Amino acid sequence: MDLKKTVPFTPDAEELIAKVLESWPQIIRNLWDGRIREICNLVALSKGEEKISKEIIMESFNTWPFANHKFRIFGTLADKGMISGDFRNKGPQANVTLPNTGNWSVSKPVEKLKKKIEEVKVLGILSSPREKGNTDILLSEILRGAKDKGADVEKVSIGRMNIQFCTGCEACKQEKKLPDFCVIKDDLTAGLYQKFLDADIYVIGFPIYTGRENAALSNFFDRFYGVGIGRFPWEWKEEEKKRGALVATWGSPSFFFEKAVENYCDL
Repeated sequence: MDLKKTVPFTPDAEELIAKVLESWPQIIRNLWDGRIREICNLVALSKGEEKISKEIIMESFNTWPFANHKFRIFGTLADKGMISGDFRNKGPQANVTLPNTGNWSVSKPVEKLKKKIEEVKVLGILSSPREKGNTDILLSEILRGAKDKGADVEKVSIGRMNIQFCTGCEACKQEKKLPDFCVIKDDLTAGLYQKFLDADIYVIGFPIYTGRENAALSNFFDRFYGVGIGRFPWEWKEEEKKRGALVATWGSPSFFFEKAVENYCDL
């Protein structure tokens, strides 16, 4: 397969691309035009096609590079009458259905904790300000399971705590230990940093409002700026690595928030 070969688009395919590109802001349409054409060209080459048809484009839209944009792409095509299906939320009752759930897990067995279960501390971090909302319910169920097994469980609602914004002063780059790691004095420096240090397992729950984590969680991790640049204000008492789990909620199919989940797995 000659990857340098450029396969031409049919007129119908060009029309389809033009319609889809209308869903992106004009300033970045050229960028997405190039991305779409590159992926479609690779799909056509892999199938030995001499021209790129509408069918090839639709097949390309179902590949992983467009996973986070399916709602945008197929919703636009549905609105323009080019495909059938209801891809838009319409009216206040649009989302009143049973929720879909999905999960991610490691492909190999996780090494068991060395501590006895009754010695294990599990810290649940709820960033949603809504008590008993979707995120809170799911997070609480995970914590309940840990508690039923005998673990020491605590949940903190950072969306309701006094956690101020990082000022970017870079004082945390200096050699300081807790509680003086951060110059801001609020609920984080008053005890939440220490809770984070003491926990063996973290379960972080956050809602997605606009395609990313909510503001409370973003602000929370901004206050770990010094850690992100390699300055740790603590020493782990145990060599054992910390464990973690994420709970993310949004009123759209799971592939729309996989990017946000992956980002926090990296963090």
